[in-house]
Amino acid sequence: MSTDKSTLQAVAYYRASAKLLGPGPIGQQQQQVRHWAALHDVHIVREFIDREALPHDGPAPPGLAEMIDWIRQQNHIALILCIDETRLHRLQAQAEVIADCGKQIISIAATQLDNSSPQVLDP
Repeated sequence: MSTDKSTLQAVAYYRASAKLLGPGPIGQQQQQVRHWAALHDVHIVREFIDREALPHDGPAPPGLAEMIDWIRQQNHIALILCIDETRLHRLQAQAEVIADCGKQIISIAATQLDNSSPQVLDP
């Protein structure tokens, strides 16, 4: 994968679900997102992970909160990659904060790992 200035810079976010805890699901998300990034010449600068499922009505998971804080200060980051939008939009307030950062969110469904276009979510 190229890392020249024309390559899009991204962060990736992975989160365990309440139904699928353990290292397997996170590893699968990483593999799929990294594969998509390589196919589309996107350089993942940093990855954020939440390994434990938290209640939907609680505070932002620590990895998501750290990612939001970090990307607010990173003008060179254009994309947030995740396996699907449910990894990011647990609470409306979190979605609004991410949108305020001005980054494009790319949702990579497991069925879209070829060269097809991913689902792009409006910030």
